Amino acid sequence: MKPTNVQRMKLAIISTALLLLLPFVILRTPVSAAAGQDQTGAALYGQKCAGCHGKGGQGMPMWKEKGQPDFTSASFQRSRTDAQLIESITGGKGQFMPAFKNKLSADQIASLAPVIRSFGHK
Repeated sequence: MKPTNVQRMKLAIISTALLLLLPFVILRTPVSAAAGQDQTGAALYGQKCAGCHGKGGQGMPMWKEKGQPDFTSASFQRSRTDAQLIESITGGKGQFMPAFKNKLSADQIASLAPVIRSFGHK
């Protein structure tokens, strides 16, 4: 069966629309996922978290005054589930902790919870 002119035109419009949208889909993909680079939670923590939370998870004096937790604290570790940690990283916390849902993939965010947990064992 030979396609009609209307069918050809529809196909051309759909193809053009997909080609025009492709760059936007690519740009919304996290850089590390697009580049095929898997980063460990420890590397991500060093890049994205340590600047505010400290390399050892103890926090920074100027941020502690504003409610920043000490990840090395046993009471902090007992008071949060992994799901709550992931939720805080994903959606942000308060007015100072930014959301990372559009900056990191779900897998990358999940890889940070064990890093935060590791600070409680030191």
